[in-house]
Amino acid sequence: MKNAIRSLFKFQFLPDSRQLPNQARLSPSQGKTNIILIVASFASLVALINFSRLYNSIQETQTLRLRRTKHHFTNVDLKDNSFAAFNESIVQSESSKDVDHTESIRAMTNVASHNTIMDSIFDIERKYKNSLKCKSFGGSVFLKSLQDSELSLLTKDSLSNLKSFRNHAMDIFMAENVSIVVNNVDDEQRREFILEINGAFQDEESRSRIGVSKSIGDSKLRNMTLTMKERHDGIPECLEYFDYTAMLIDSNIDTWNWWFFLVSVLKHFVTLGVVESHNTGNDGRNLRLFSTLNDGQNSRPFTDIFALMFDSHRAGKEEAIGVRQIWKEVPINHSMDKKGDENSKRYCFRKLIWSPGGTQGGNEILINQSHMHSDCFSSIVYSYAMHLKTAMHISPLPRPTVPVVVWVARDTSPQANPTQWQSQRIISNQDQVTLYLKEKCKKMGIDFIVASFYGETSDTAALDQALFVSRANIMIGIHGAGLNMFHFMPFYSVVVELHLGTNAQKNSENYVNHIYEGKYIGEDARIKKRGRDNYFVALDEEATWEILKNAIHEWKKLPEKLKGSIQ
Repeated sequence: MKNAIRSLFKFQFLPDSRQLPNQARLSPSQGKTNIILIVASFASLVALINFSRLYNSIQETQTLRLRRTKHHFTNVDLKDNSFAAFNESIVQSESSKDVDHTESIRAMTNVASHNTIMDSIFDIERKYKNSLKCKSFGGSVFLKSLQDSELSLLTKDSLSNLKSFRNHAMDIFMAENVSIVVNNVDDEQRREFILEINGAFQDEESRSRIGVSKSIGDSKLRNMTLTMKERHDGIPECLEYFDYTAMLIDSNIDTWNWWFFLVSVLKHFVTLGVVESHNTGNDGRNLRLFSTLNDGQNSRPFTDIFALMFDSHRAGKEEAIGVRQIWKEVPINHSMDKKGDENSKRYCFRKLIWSPGGTQGGNEILINQSHMHSDCFSSIVYSYAMHLKTAMHISPLPRPTVPVVVWVARDTSPQANPTQWQSQRIISNQDQVTLYLKEKCKKMGIDFIVASFYGETSDTAALDQALFVSRANIMIGIHGAGLNMFHFMPFYSVVVELHLGTNAQKNSENYVNHIYEGKYIGEDARIKKRGRDNYFVALDEEATWEILKNAIHEWKKLPEKLKGSIQ
């Protein structure tokens, strides 16, 4: 082959072979053979280049995969602002014991990230058999009930189009060719959003569909839905026209509390799952987000997750920064910015999606209290968890030979200004307990890390917080919203929730219940002494270690449960 390639570059085509000396001339048969050899050599060269590219691509993929799957992090405490050091402190650790199950989850996650939400839910329900009761509570039947409830609310001659989706848990709306007027732009307290539709409702039943329940609380989108304004004078002049699908984020979202925030993310995940069939092609690839959150809420790191998970122009990008506020959009046509009242702005949308109520709908599946469906596995939550991890760059990892333990710390400083309820969950000897547990774990060859996202690290990016805990296999801490960072851990993990007489709320337990491979352990913390008014208790270090040691034992037993989980 090398000789053929050489001949490819040495042989010269001249206008007339008679110009060559007799000994250099080619006979007809020799010339034909040489041309065939040249063509074959060229084809071989192209094939060799393509094979080389394919081999290099495979090698790069394998290298990247090894980086993601053969490492876990060493002992690092975030109190010293060492997230960067944490990322650099990677050590080799590999176990093939549960690779088959991990690969199955990885494959299912990859399929889910390129599939519709409904299809991913069906895939999960085929793999993990579920009852009709549980599918109706938090699975395909729940989502299908919303899809099947679709109702067009406007007359056929309307320029706008408005559809409603409703079941017992939530209201979803999808509108086309509509406008939103933002009044009192500079006044957070009085700011309001008026939705303008160009057309008329079909009848009273259609109009009644916008009568959103009061149970969702006062919010910008609830009020916008209730005060919908009919126009009959054509498309109005707008500050900006958005020629893509936009989803609105409501104002009554808690951007300080991991539990309530993640439930609101779930709610918007369900919303997209319902309207997905109407949002295909370019619409599906061009989803943008706009919030009605005030400046303080919108500046919180948590809002990055909305952008990472849903905004198609920023999904999966580490530089995503929150969600844009409608009234701060800079118009492309700047000349229009000077028209009309400066304290009132009108924006037009080709397609708009929203669901009133920050957590309404999500909180019917991820419930904070004991409930009648607590024995149900939710394929919606499982699908949401897969999509969430994918958006946060967290891939399924093989189980290490020993677990990594993360303690979720609570702010015990006076600056925290805790409420009475929060005071009941503050321990006075947190540093001593974590140091004691770290030493005990070290003797067993177990890494122990502390997640302390408060004080100077309270503004740590949501993505950094997620990645910090994602390599841990066991999470432990006092009952609180921070334990819901378990959302970012591998499915086959254990969470230990220590109660101080505060076990009425079941958020962590109820979430883990929907992660088929996970394990929840709730324990009444052993108290060494109580402070004033029974608050600011001190934990018994040895008793806390015994609880953690049992969790390590339960983590090691998880493969026995996993053997029968893949069907």
